Amino acid sequence: MNKFILISILGFSILLNVYLFYEKMISDKKLSELRRNLLYLGRLSGIDNYGSTHIHADIKVYLNGKELNLYRPENFEANKFVHFHATKDKTKPNDNVIHVHAKGITLKHFFRSLGIELEKNCFTYHLERYCNDDEKTLKVYVNGNKIDDFTDYEIKDLDKILVSYGPLDEKEIQKQINSVGNNSKFHSTKFNFECGDEC
Repeated sequence: MNKFILISILGFSILLNVYLFYEKMISDKKLSELRRNLLYLGRLSGIDNYGSTHIHADIKVYLNGKELNLYRPENFEANKFVHFHATKDKTKPNDNVIHVHAKGITLKHFFRSLGIELEKNCFTYHLERYCNDDEKTLKVYVNGNKIDDFTDYEIKDLDKILVSYGPLDEKEIQKQINSVGNNSKFHSTKFNFECGDEC
C-alpha cells in the first residue's frame, strides 16, 4: 500500500512538472509573440525599440499665462519610453527634464504618457480643453523658434521646449521662453562629452 501511494505521488509529481513545463513554454511563446506585436505596433507609430536612444530635453507649459507643473510624483517614470525622473542627486537637477529612451518619441507621445492630449488646435489637461479661438491660441516653441507641426515634432537632445496657450503677447512669450530650464545638459552624454570637465 505504501508503495502504491509513493508511486502515485511520484507519478502525480512528474505529470505536474510536465504540465508546468509545457504551460511555461506556451506562456513564453505567447509572451514572445506579444513582444513582437508590440514592437510592430511601435514601429507603426514611429517609435523604435526601448533603449534605441537616451536623450534629454527641457520643457515648460503655460496655460493662460500660468505655469502648469508637470514635474509631479504621478508623472515620474509613468512610461518607460519617455518620462520624468525623480532624483535625490542634487548635482543633477531634474525639474522638467524629459528623459527619452526610444527614437521616434514626439511631443504627442510624451504628453499622452502623462494623460494629456496635444492636438494641432487644442491642449487637453484633466478633461479641460484649451483650444484655439479668436483671442487665444496654442503655440509651441523649440529652442526659441515657433514650430507649426508640433504634435509630430520628434524630441531631440538638449531641446528647450515651450508649450503656451493664451493670447499672442510677444513680451509674455519671450518671458516664457526664457523660463524654460537648461537642466537637460546635466543628463546628456553628448553635452558632457563635448564640454568635458567644464560641465
